[in-house]
Amino acid sequence: IEGKRLAISEWPIANPDNPEYAYRADYVLFDGLSPVCIIEAKKPTVSTQNVLVQAKDYAKLFSSASVFNFQGYKVPFLYACNGETIWFQDVR
Repeated sequence: IEGKRLAISEWPIANPDNPEYAYRADYVLFDGLSPVCIIEAKKPTVSTQNVLVQAKDYAKLFSSASVFNFQGYKVPFLYACNGETIWFQDVR
Protein backbone atom coordinates (compact mmCIF):
# COMPACT_ATOMS: atom_id res chain seq x y z
CA ILE A 1 0.00 0.00 0.00
CA GLU A 2 1.65 3.19 -1.18
CA GLY A 3 2.53 5.62 1.60
CA LYS A 4 2.27 2.94 4.32
CA ARG A 5 4.97 1.10 6.23
CA LEU A 6 4.02 -2.47 7.06
CA ALA A 7 5.48 -5.52 8.79
CA ILE A 8 3.99 -8.72 7.41
CA SER A 9 4.61 -12.14 8.92
CA GLU A 10 4.96 -15.40 7.02
CA TRP A 11 5.56 -13.70 3.67
CA PRO A 12 5.71 -16.31 0.87
CA ILE A 13 9.01 -16.57 -1.01
CA ALA A 14 9.15 -18.51 -4.29
CA ASN A 15 10.80 -21.91 -4.09
CA PRO A 16 12.57 -22.63 -7.40
CA ASP A 17 13.00 -26.33 -6.53
CA ASN A 18 9.32 -26.87 -5.78
CA PRO A 19 6.97 -24.15 -7.11
CA GLU A 20 4.02 -25.71 -5.27
CA TYR A 21 5.71 -25.14 -1.90
CA ALA A 22 6.73 -21.56 -1.07
CA TYR A 23 9.27 -20.72 1.59
CA ARG A 24 8.00 -18.33 4.28
CA ALA A 25 10.06 -15.42 5.57
CA ASP A 26 9.24 -14.86 9.24
CA TYR A 27 8.77 -11.12 8.68
CA VAL A 28 9.16 -8.75 5.75
CA LEU A 29 9.11 -5.00 6.32
CA PHE A 30 7.74 -2.83 3.53
CA ASP A 31 8.00 0.87 2.77
CA GLY A 32 4.96 1.23 0.57
CA LEU A 33 5.27 -1.52 -2.02
CA SER A 34 9.04 -1.89 -1.61
CA PRO A 35 10.43 -4.67 0.59
CA VAL A 36 13.20 -3.16 2.69
CA CYS A 37 13.95 -5.81 5.33
CA ILE A 38 13.71 -9.55 5.94
CA ILE A 39 13.75 -10.78 9.54
CA GLU A 40 14.27 -14.43 10.40
CA ALA A 41 13.31 -15.19 14.01
CA LYS A 42 14.33 -18.40 15.74
CA LYS A 43 14.26 -19.93 19.22
CA PRO A 44 17.16 -19.09 21.61
CA THR A 45 18.97 -22.39 20.99
CA VAL A 46 19.47 -21.60 17.28
CA SER A 47 22.58 -19.66 16.19
CA THR A 48 21.56 -16.41 14.52
CA GLN A 49 24.77 -16.25 12.50
CA ASN A 50 23.72 -19.34 10.56
CA VAL A 51 20.14 -18.09 10.17
CA LEU A 52 21.38 -14.94 8.43
CA VAL A 53 22.27 -17.20 5.48
CA GLN A 54 18.58 -18.12 5.23
CA ALA A 55 17.61 -14.42 5.11
CA LYS A 56 20.20 -13.87 2.35
CA ASP A 57 18.72 -16.72 0.32
CA TYR A 58 15.24 -15.24 0.69
CA ALA A 59 16.51 -11.80 -0.37
CA LYS A 60 17.78 -13.31 -3.61
CA LEU A 61 14.60 -15.30 -4.23
CA PHE A 62 12.24 -12.43 -3.45
CA SER A 63 9.89 -12.20 -6.41
CA SER A 64 7.45 -9.45 -5.51
CA ALA A 65 7.80 -6.18 -7.38
CA SER A 66 11.01 -5.11 -5.65
CA VAL A 67 12.61 -1.93 -6.96
CA PHE A 68 15.95 -3.08 -5.54
CA ASN A 69 18.65 -5.25 -7.03
CA PHE A 70 21.97 -5.19 -5.20
CA GLN A 71 24.03 -7.88 -6.95
CA GLY A 72 20.98 -10.15 -6.99
CA TYR A 73 19.63 -9.19 -3.56
CA LYS A 74 16.15 -7.71 -3.93
CA VAL A 75 15.84 -6.72 -0.25
CA PRO A 76 18.62 -4.52 1.20
CA PHE A 77 18.46 -5.14 4.98
CA LEU A 78 18.59 -8.58 6.59
CA TYR A 79 18.20 -9.57 10.23
CA ALA A 80 18.38 -12.83 12.14
CA CYS A 81 17.38 -12.95 15.81
CA ASN A 82 16.77 -15.57 18.47
CA GLY A 83 15.52 -13.51 21.41
CA GLU A 84 19.06 -13.10 22.74
CA THR A 85 21.24 -12.19 19.76
CA ILE A 86 20.61 -10.13 16.64
CA TRP A 87 22.71 -10.32 13.48
CA PHE A 88 22.31 -7.71 10.76
CA GLN A 89 23.59 -7.38 7.21
CA ASP A 90 23.23 -4.52 4.75
CA VAL A 91 23.63 -6.10 1.30
CA ARG A 92 23.63 -2.88 -0.68
